[in-house]
Amino acid sequence: MNSSNDQRNRRILVIDDNRGIHNSFREILRGAASDKSTLDEAEARLFGESPSGRQTLGFTMESAYQGEEGIELVRAALDKGEPYAMAFVDMRMPPGMDGLETIVKVWELDSALQVVICTAHSDYGWHDLQARLGSSDRLLILKKPFDIIEVRQMAEALCSKWELLRRSRHHLEELEARVTERTQNLSQANQELRDQIAERKLAEAALRESELRFRQLAENSSEVFWVFSPTGEELFYVSPAYEQIWGWTCQSIYEDPKQWFNNILEEDRPPVAKALSELSQGTKYDLEYRIRHHNGSIRWIRDRRFAIRGEDKQVLRTCGVAEDITQRKNLEVEMAKARDAALEGARMKSEFLANMSHEIRTPMNGVIGMTGLLLETELDPKQRDYAETICSSAKSLLSILNDILDFSKIEAGKLEFENLEFDLDEVVEGALSVLVPQARGKGLELRSEIDSKVCTFLCGDPGRLRQVLTNLLNNAVKFTEQGEVVLRVLPQEDTPSGVSLTEAVPGSKATLRFEIKDTGIGLSADARGRIFEAFSQADQSTTRRYGGTGLGLTISRQLVRMMHGEIGVKSEPGKGSTFWFTGRFEKRAGGKAAPAKQKPLLSGRVLLADDNATDRPPLKRTKANNQTPSEARPRAVHDTRILIVEDNEVNKKVMLLVLNDLGYTADTVSNGKEAIAALRGHSYDIILMDCQMPEMDGYEAARTIRREFDRPPRIIAMTAHALRGDREKCLAAGMDDYLSKPIIGEELEAALKKWAPTRNTNTACFLQSSPSPVQPAPASDPNAGAPLDAPTPVDLQRLRDVCGHAPDTMRKIADLYLEQGAEVLPAMETAIRKNDAKDLGAIAHRFRGASLSCGSNSIVPFLNELEQMGNSGNLEAASAVYEKASSEFERIRSFFESYFQNSEHTPEKEEMLARACYRGTVRPSHAAVGLREKVVT
Repeated sequence: MNSSNDQRNRRILVIDDNRGIHNSFREILRGAASDKSTLDEAEARLFGESPSGRQTLGFTMESAYQGEEGIELVRAALDKGEPYAMAFVDMRMPPGMDGLETIVKVWELDSALQVVICTAHSDYGWHDLQARLGSSDRLLILKKPFDIIEVRQMAEALCSKWELLRRSRHHLEELEARVTERTQNLSQANQELRDQIAERKLAEAALRESELRFRQLAENSSEVFWVFSPTGEELFYVSPAYEQIWGWTCQSIYEDPKQWFNNILEEDRPPVAKALSELSQGTKYDLEYRIRHHNGSIRWIRDRRFAIRGEDKQVLRTCGVAEDITQRKNLEVEMAKARDAALEGARMKSEFLANMSHEIRTPMNGVIGMTGLLLETELDPKQRDYAETICSSAKSLLSILNDILDFSKIEAGKLEFENLEFDLDEVVEGALSVLVPQARGKGLELRSEIDSKVCTFLCGDPGRLRQVLTNLLNNAVKFTEQGEVVLRVLPQEDTPSGVSLTEAVPGSKATLRFEIKDTGIGLSADARGRIFEAFSQADQSTTRRYGGTGLGLTISRQLVRMMHGEIGVKSEPGKGSTFWFTGRFEKRAGGKAAPAKQKPLLSGRVLLADDNATDRPPLKRTKANNQTPSEARPRAVHDTRILIVEDNEVNKKVMLLVLNDLGYTADTVSNGKEAIAALRGHSYDIILMDCQMPEMDGYEAARTIRREFDRPPRIIAMTAHALRGDREKCLAAGMDDYLSKPIIGEELEAALKKWAPTRNTNTACFLQSSPSPVQPAPASDPNAGAPLDAPTPVDLQRLRDVCGHAPDTMRKIADLYLEQGAEVLPAMETAIRKNDAKDLGAIAHRFRGASLSCGSNSIVPFLNELEQMGNSGNLEAASAVYEKASSEFERIRSFFESYFQNSEHTPEKEEMLARACYRGTVRPSHAAVGLREKVVT
């Protein structure tokens, strides 16, 4: 019986939480209506229709945005008698059930539904899918992003497959019914042969018609249909697909019915032989085995067979379907290899980090111990400041290394918990006391509150509990500028009936809830969703104000899980945050709860803040004069009011020195917001505006100033960008002029003269001093002794020009530059590791400007390349370029340390130093190490 095209089921259900995916599927499937598929032509031939006269129908697509919604649509479709032929299901659909759960529920309703998993990344491996869903021919995987042709072909093939399977089942059922009916008729005909010859002929004709229909179906299928005798010695029928799958002609298997079996690989034959023996007894089987194709290739086959019995229950025939599953098997092998490689890589990474963190941690403890001993000796104020800086920096680094070590141990499964008796009061006090200086410095109130029902005498790991509390409290204090931070300890009401919360019964458990509430900046919904992920921070932009590795909350989450608890956060932007976690502890024998108490910290630990902004001047007016009287030259004193807007401390100091040398003074602020605030309180003639800054960049600041001020000052852009279009971008934002970094004194002076207002007062005044004799170029320039073709890392003449030939100022600028580089380079490495192109470009841009200002020209090409990579979004070669930049920075560091270590240089030493720096052989001395840790204020 031929079915018309309009009866075909082409209903498709898309279950995905992304509306854009639904629109993409709708466009793809709408375009598929004009394509003629191979399965349509096969179906036309199968049912005796003319392929040229058939019209390919479009698809009917319906959408569900959560798994529960999709299940309801499947149920409703079945109730209406209009089932879906297939479904595209996404694996991740927060906040409801995921794709795997959805598929299980859908198949419980409609086992014939063909399913395609759409995913870019799955939480389940292939074995997990098989364990939950079983080995099924109804399941395919489609990787994102989609290929249009692949989606169309899947839709066409699976809808056609659904239709063919439906019709196949229908025809097979019809065939079985007719065979049974005709067998009964033949039995009756044997008994009533003379009286029922006509009826017998009709039955034979009907049987032939049924067999003809079956043949039409089988011959147009890509699967092999065959019918054997019970023993398999005789073949009654095989479909043409045998020639494609086995590679032999159908005639050859009719002549040798064992041919198909003889082509099975020898090691796969025993289970097939056993199944065939049992099949002759009336069972059925579903096997997978390998065959050798006629062309010599190996193919995987799935073979399903069943027995057909007569009225006497004896097996009359065995029928089956065989399909080529080689592609699926190859995919399974590739997925298994990829999974094993990923697991091995994760294991090796975890072991490496654990070992390296431990090895680095050991000498760091030595550094902290020795600086502690040094601080106990008699030191002058300057030496003590250096030693305290080293100690503080070492402790900060050790804290980061401890985080990495803990994270590595957790990933490697090597973190162990102790089971010790402890007093909860002491743990809470210890965690709070560490944060007292930081909270006092910010004027915050820091206190704890322990509920009266809480048993404080417990057994567990107090060190790990203190670690979680300290981390959460530290975050709360760091992100809170005013108000309070409160730690609350509450009982979790899960104690069995009959057990007191306050009295300790040996062996009984106590589940406690810890809440850390602050009045800080709060978190957005997006930040709350990823804040517990490794190396993740709430603010990942280039304008973030707060640092950190992004490991603290990840480690805390793992530690809380090891306490058999949970962790979470409730927060809104601008309304503070409440981080909470639970932990299960064993009650210590004889312990009871302490009376209810609110603890503001011992010895006056409640800290109050003075929030009067007028008491804190927002500006620092600076006039640097680093030249000695003998070095000073006549220079004009200008009364032009200048504001420098620059976030880079090196560039800021360089600009002040250049302006001072030109006879100007200036105020400094660090970002666009501070510049606008300064303009509201002061009047300025010119603003020297950096373009890339935190919180508000120079472009937005310029637009705001033009919009909000009636008589805005002149704005001169300063940027390390020197590409086509950058000047136009600055002018379009409302700036008046443009200077490219490094800032050249002559260019800056020309710009100031161009835009400064005309005034007669003080402009003709000069600071006069005894003219300094013309001095030859200092012999301390390492460039002087280098070979002509040997590039040196630093242009000392540029640095001298900026600093007015003042050695102390040169050293301060160099120290500040090296300190900044030590912070910037790890940040660039983190951006590369996280594939954060935007962050990498911004960091490289800022450090490039500082390098140009200090004359560190050798590193500039690499920073420029990294910046361009960040702007283009292509970080494939970023790691290699970063390594070059890092190596060049070490050359610059060695150059500066060696240069400032020796206050006097002979020409011979100068030449040796320049050559050594060129070859990279200079090593810092013990005295020079202090330069790396020096903090310039």
